[in-house]
Amino acid sequence: MAEVRWRVTPAVDYRQPVFVVAAIVAADLFTVRTIAREIALGAKNAKVLAVRVGDRARGFQPLTAFIDDLASQTIGLADKVDRESLALSRVAVAEARTADSQGRFVAARANVGDEYRASAID
Repeated sequence: MAEVRWRVTPAVDYRQPVFVVAAIVAADLFTVRTIAREIALGAKNAKVLAVRVGDRARGFQPLTAFIDDLASQTIGLADKVDRESLALSRVAVAEARTADSQGRFVAARANVGDEYRASAID
């Protein structure tokens, strides 16, 4: 099995914009998924070895099945959190764009000379 080099962000500054936090979470989930896939591959290899050995390794099979199931569940949960994080990021970006647009409209209205033209912005 190849060596997996990973680094999960130790702490996230939640004062950052939501889409930044979502990107950090997505990066960490990629790491978790990579590790879980390596574990699942190792468990599958161990299952094959246990089958080849036969009855002498019969007690080892439930352990490999458990590890494989745990890795599969971890991958599934990471995928689910990733989808939710992506949706949250999209909402956060839309909110940031809306707030920016609103600020520009307010500034434009303040720069208009007469009330007739300013009412067109409202």
